[in-house]
Amino acid sequence: MNVLTYGEWRDTCDTVHMLLQMMGKAKLQSMDPQPEWKQVVLDADANGFTTGLIPFGADGFEIKLNIADAEMAAMTAAGDCARFPALPACGGNPHGVEPAGDFVARNPLRA
Repeated sequence: MNVLTYGEWRDTCDTVHMLLQMMGKAKLQSMDPQPEWKQVVLDADANGFTTGLIPFGADGFEIKLNIADAEMAAMTAAGDCARFPALPACGGNPHGVEPAGDFVARNPLRA
């Protein structure tokens, strides 16, 4: 198993951190306040993290960060969906990870 050091995937780690912060900010803005900031907690799922259903008007939406596929998606309760690559290339391809579209998925969780 090829183990990455923090220095080798720092840029990817920073990107994931910022994406998770954006997901939390969306929940913070859209949800009613609760004690201990409970309304902004992100849930872990089998592929990464999710906001869960966020009420919005008569509808709702959910934002997911799929770590395994290096993709972020926003879905409405009505079935609309927008997806984009979440982990852009971080300076070449030093670990031999194959490009996926126009970005390199540098995922330390996959062998």
